[in-house]
Amino acid sequence: MFEDMHKRFQERRKQVENAFEDIGDETAKIFVNEAKSRTERKKLVDTGNYKRSWRAQVNKKGLQTEIECINEAEYASHLEYGHRIVTRTGQDTGRKTQAQLVGRDSVKKTLNKVKPIIDDIIGGILRK
Repeated sequence: MFEDMHKRFQERRKQVENAFEDIGDETAKIFVNEAKSRTERKKLVDTGNYKRSWRAQVNKKGLQTEIECINEAEYASHLEYGHRIVTRTGQDTGRKTQAQLVGRDSVKKTLNKVKPIIDDIIGGILRK
């Protein structure tokens, strides 16, 4: 009896691991598409470099799948979080540009899209 249960557990564990690998890859694609779309909607595209620079990398460490979402443009942090405005001589004006938060908002939107998918996939495996 316990051998049967252990065997079923091991099978489901492997199915869940495989599912998370697929989910990680799909989530990365959804994030990049969402970030590019938000970049376009906020009209942050001048040369197109900022839009082209969105990346999502999937890192697998044992049972964990981590998705790193970044924009590789040199000025990405300035657009994402805002920055101080200074004069040509370097004097602080006391003003700051508005943060765009494209990456943060894209991660939130992506998580909202992916959570039901994960629930369906993992729930289906566990109900077998």
